[in-house]
Amino acid sequence: MSSQVFEIRVAFPDTDAMSVVHHSHYLDYFDKARRHWCADDVLLQPLSYQVSHRKPALFDDLLRIHGQWRQEDGKTCFQYAVFRRDEKLTDAQSTHPAVPGLKDSAGWNADLVKF
Repeated sequence: MSSQVFEIRVAFPDTDAMSVVHHSHYLDYFDKARRHWCADDVLLQPLSYQVSHRKPALFDDLLRIHGQWRQEDGKTCFQYAVFRRDEKLTDAQSTHPAVPGLKDSAGWNADLVKF
């Protein structure tokens, strides 16, 4: 799989009383990953998200977010796959307005995200 990787550790405020990450925090994780992969001065306002949760992330998990992107039809599309070690937890996709000069990630892999 050819993709960019961003790591983040689950913080206590991101979890509920059972130490499970609340679903809304995944959008923040995806935003942090996008900012890491792209230039800091690129503003990527999301138009839409599609997220499919397989298993929950837990407090203190080290999450690896694999991502790739491409520009098509006047939009920039990002795909994400969230892993805990080798276990896939979440698949997601976000759509943004096209970003002039943003190059596609190397080796677009349509199998990265499976809904």
